[in-house]
Amino acid sequence: MKKISLAAYCFSFIGSFLGAGYISGQELFQFFARFGINGLYGIVTAIAFLGITGIVIARYVRITGISEIDKVISGENAFFAKIVATFEMVMYFGTYVVMAAGAGALFEKLSGIGRSYIGGSFIFCIIMACIAIKGIDGLVKVFSYIVPLLAVMTVATAVLNFMLHPSEKMVFETAEGGNILFSGWLAGALLFASYNIFCALGVLCPISKKAKKDSHTVWGIIFGMAGLLAVALCVIYSMAVNPGSMKAELPMLEAAGNISDAFMYVYAGLLFIAMSGASLSCFVPVLTYFSDHFKIVREHHAISAFAATFLVFLLSCFGFSNLVATVFSVFGYVSLFLVALIYVNYAKTALNKRKNGNG
Repeated sequence: MKKISLAAYCFSFIGSFLGAGYISGQELFQFFARFGINGLYGIVTAIAFLGITGIVIARYVRITGISEIDKVISGENAFFAKIVATFEMVMYFGTYVVMAAGAGALFEKLSGIGRSYIGGSFIFCIIMACIAIKGIDGLVKVFSYIVPLLAVMTVATAVLNFMLHPSEKMVFETAEGGNILFSGWLAGALLFASYNIFCALGVLCPISKKAKKDSHTVWGIIFGMAGLLAVALCVIYSMAVNPGSMKAELPMLEAAGNISDAFMYVYAGLLFIAMSGASLSCFVPVLTYFSDHFKIVREHHAISAFAATFLVFLLSCFGFSNLVATVFSVFGYVSLFLVALIYVNYAKTALNKRKNGNG
């Protein structure tokens, strides 16, 4: 097995959480910035939870040698492992819905045509279905390189906003209205961290097994937490000095537009590619899962793909911000329970190891 370095582990950890929702600003707004200055406490809490859980996962994987997602959560319980796998597919599907809505919001922003997000989402879904049918393993890897570029653009947006408007006052106002699924920054932090951890297990488990040393997993996660916090603060700063951006479907695109149109279009292009990569990396496993379990899907692969993506389109019409607030919150509650099971499994494994070691 090829081992990976400390730097590679660190960047993999960061990349597993930096997605289009995170870098678009909408995800960070819904779970943190909407609570005003208290949202900063939420961000720190969420990233600390991500880091601690990441270390627990790494320790469990390295002690047991187990890197399969269902086994890390459910242990040896085969029935519960199937439930975990099913929820994983539901989460993938839901994430594709959110990304399709985001692509629609992106189209509306660039076209300037009201309610054109519906047409934008429809076109996006058709494109994704056509690509998914052909197979996209290599393509997703290409798309994955865009996220680091987006992270750089996010930091650049904050720096340029500061350089162009150094005296601009930061506004940390609590947003009007709230999310009925959670009412405070602490709940937002726990839900945000939980569903992100579950989504990232597919990366965190195998890289933990490949790390050269135990210390590399700890320091890689610590440095990764610093990177995630830096990007999050850049997003929050950009929204704080551009208060109007918080009302936009894509806050960071709005903040980028306040720098220049050219900068906004570059940001939009990278954001579109990131959304495409996220959609395909979620949609293809769902198609594969149902093809493996249902003969009719396997025999009518193309029709099934278009039928599923049409359902995605219909659901995406609820709008990007609404879906981020509801879908990710619901996923957060379920994931919080599953993450708790990871801690339970780790505690049992650590106790058994200590018992056997003392025996």
